[in-house]
Amino acid sequence: MANGSGMLIRQYAYDQARRNSGKEVKILSERELCKIYTVSRPTVRKSLDELVSEGMLIIRKGQGTFTNPRMFKDNYLPGNKLSVGIIVGSGKIVVYDKFFWGIVAECGKVISEDFSDIRLIQAIHDNEKAVEEILLLNLDGLIWVHPTNDRAQAIEMIQQRGVPVMCVNRIPEGEHINYVSTDFYAAGRTAAEYLLDKGHRKILFIADTAIDAYKLFYNGYRDAFAARNIDFDDHLLISDENEIITDINNLCRFKIAFTACFALGSCIWQAIEAFKQNYGENFREQYSLMTTYAGGGKLLNCPLVNIDPEELGRTAALELKALIEGKRQSPVRVKLIPGIIE
Repeated sequence: MANGSGMLIRQYAYDQARRNSGKEVKILSERELCKIYTVSRPTVRKSLDELVSEGMLIIRKGQGTFTNPRMFKDNYLPGNKLSVGIIVGSGKIVVYDKFFWGIVAECGKVISEDFSDIRLIQAIHDNEKAVEEILLLNLDGLIWVHPTNDRAQAIEMIQQRGVPVMCVNRIPEGEHINYVSTDFYAAGRTAAEYLLDKGHRKILFIADTAIDAYKLFYNGYRDAFAARNIDFDDHLLISDENEIITDINNLCRFKIAFTACFALGSCIWQAIEAFKQNYGENFREQYSLMTTYAGGGKLLNCPLVNIDPEELGRTAALELKALIEGKRQSPVRVKLIPGIIE
């Protein structure tokens, strides 16, 4: 039985048979498979020999190697069910945080109900080669979690080959890009309005405003102040996550007043550490907290802007299904507006 790189060759052969049920399909040559999968000739040959001995492939002298439709059972040929890939990383990087895997897990739930096959894919950095490898999987659709702008070319190339791609929670620039994302601007306004309605006027805001999503959040947040003719104190903006503790220490040192703190994501933990250093363990008696970090919100028993990864994943999978079935047309642009959990 093949393992490691050899399994890629087996999967390729299975995919060819699945997508061409009842037909013989000529597969790529050993040389082509070596080049595409970056594996050695002996590895490719061994995998193909195993498939031939199992009866899954047929060698026709002078013609090449073909799939054998009679030998592929129902578990290899799931009828008209569909196959969807989920890209979970680029190059050697996979982000294993809870938010990321919340998206992936919910995508998987929807896909497993409506489709037959889910592939978790690690896309290499080279766009053209990544496209080549992804297309060889014969997917009916692709979900790309957190794609960066440099991936727009790859996404466009895949879609031009007839495979719809749904981006989740980052939006690369591109005319035909489909996405499901959080409306970060609306989320920022919602957060500020909630705190302002509670009577807070001096609110510490912590986020990396160099990141596009956070910048949108910050813009919405500030606009909520402007809409009520309330000045936003720039002294209460911490925009470098590496300086959170130092900046809060300085606020205390220079006696700059505030009554609440909003911290995006995991920044909340550094803020808490600084509050404890300056104001003691009972700082919550004096300062209110708010965050977007689901785990922190529940643990800290503080209000939470509900940027829900499960809702993002579920919506993305359903929108992709509609694209595959022809019920929606590209581009699909969905922005989810989060509410507040108290």
